[in-house]
Order: sequence, then C-alpha cells, then structure tokens
Amino acid sequence: MVTISEIKVTGDYLVLKASPLEEVTDSGLVRPEAYEQRSESGVIVAMGPDVKNLKKGDSVFFNKYATIKLNLGVDEFIVLKQEDVIAYLSGTSS
Repeated sequence: MVTISEIKVTGDYLVLKASPLEEVTDSGLVRPEAYEQRSESGVIVAMGPDVKNLKKGDSVFFNKYATIKLNLGVDEFIVLKQEDVIAYLSGTSS
C-alpha cells in the first residue's frame, strides 16, 4: 500500500489532509451519511518544490471545485494548485 510519504509532488501542487466536516449543522440538524459535501479547508501534508510562502502543517482554505481527491487506503487527501488557495493560517508542525 502506498503512503503519503512515498508520494512525490511536482510543481506548485499541494496535498492536504481534509478537515473533517461537521455531522451536525449549527442549527442542530444531523446530516445523513449520504450527504456529500466537499471540505473547503485542510492541512498541508506534502507539497511540490515550486510552492511559495506555505509550509507543511499550515491550514489552508481553498476553492473546493478546484480539487482532486486522492484515496490512499482508508485515508483521503486533497490535491490542488497553490493558486487555488484563498487564505492560510501558519501551522506549528514542519
């Protein structure tokens, strides 16, 4: 089985671990399992050599329609170009 540490990312692409989506809405409604919503934020776990001003561990917010899902076993990751990042928060891990 391939792990994320074995993936070599090229160019200005980022690989993110998606932030979990809330199962209960702010108004208290429980979302059914069939409800599919794509995350709009995640934490950088790998990146290409051309990425500027970001580092592993940063939390990023992005255009959810510009992403590619990457499934590695039970783990799901998101791949996107740096230009699709809208904002970020510096993380503490490197």
